[in-house]
Amino acid sequence: MEIFFIFLLIEFFIYLVYKKSSLILSKSDLFPNIPKNLINKFNSFDNELGWVNQKDTVKKEISQNKEIIYTYNKIGARSIGELDFQTSSLSSYGDSYCLSREVQDKETWQYFLSKDLNTNITNFGVGNYGLDQSLLRLKREFKSNPTKTVIIAITPYTITRITSVWKHFSEFNNTLAVKPRFVVNGNNLELIPNIIKSKKDLENIYKYKDFLFKYDEHLNYFKEHIYNFPFIFSFIKKPYPLLRTVYAKFVIIFKKFKMQQLAQFFAYKFFLPEIKYRSKLSKKYEKLQKLIINEYIEFSKKNNFRPVILILPTIEDVKYYEKTEDKYYNKLVNNNNDIITFDFMDFLVKDKERINNYYIDSYWGGHYSILGNLELSKFLKEKLDENKIII
Repeated sequence: MEIFFIFLLIEFFIYLVYKKSSLILSKSDLFPNIPKNLINKFNSFDNELGWVNQKDTVKKEISQNKEIIYTYNKIGARSIGELDFQTSSLSSYGDSYCLSREVQDKETWQYFLSKDLNTNITNFGVGNYGLDQSLLRLKREFKSNPTKTVIIAITPYTITRITSVWKHFSEFNNTLAVKPRFVVNGNNLELIPNIIKSKKDLENIYKYKDFLFKYDEHLNYFKEHIYNFPFIFSFIKKPYPLLRTVYAKFVIIFKKFKMQQLAQFFAYKFFLPEIKYRSKLSKKYEKLQKLIINEYIEFSKKNNFRPVILILPTIEDVKYYEKTEDKYYNKLVNNNNDIITFDFMDFLVKDKERINNYYIDSYWGGHYSILGNLELSKFLKEKLDENKIII
């Protein structure tokens, strides 16, 4: 009787966590209904790339209780004010770390570097892009906006993105983000185009089930987060969704009571399963990464520009490297004289005292702070000089 009572208590506790957790899913979450009003608001939809920042628009969001304004100019790049349309000899493509999300237009690393070099570092960064979409965006934009040097700036999270066609399977509830991807076909790279041709197609996403299951690597990752009744057996089989939910709660509690070390300990525990997952993906898809980088190199040769890859680690990447000295993303580093890789990790790990100040949030990380972007611009100037890349 006592064992049964304990079982019920544990079951009830897991149920309460399950109801409030965004990491513990049910079978019905696999293909949720996407509200029409949400689809109608999806103004960044692009039937080729999946989504892209629209030309001549302004977007706003709240970060750290502060309104952040993103201004996109007439070519769809993020504005850097008075330097916007000076001669540009360097352009940047990539994800939200390239975009410099969570800081103002004149607080991006491109702005600081542009001021330092007296040029316009064009910022074509787009949130949630992987190396694949960044390359496709470059191919689309370069003819109209050529530069002598191109930087593709990405986080190590790109391995999850380049193996995805629907972000919902790896970033739960990001249901609008359907994208193209590359696959390996023998020794060649094959582009699988975006299957969503209009926003209206998102109203019946289940219709594309077979395509999404075939080309998205992360279906099993999603299923690892599904709990069924009785929940206790799901927890025994798949402990991490519940444990990570509890870790996240601990971060909030210890942060509130200014117990910084404990909060950071549990933040690290929260992120660790994701990093291990990325590490496995990086090993599994080494060839895919290599072929995409080679495609970037070939495009640079045809268009006569210098290609650079800039790796921008998240805070969890830095904390993981500090503990393990494992650059799990090293498959992105191509030992090819035709391309240069700059890894901002090389700077970040040398300044452990200020590492938390380089991110918007010292627990969850977020994106680079104003200080982080300023130091990144200095790092890049030094690297450009070292490699005799004249701007």
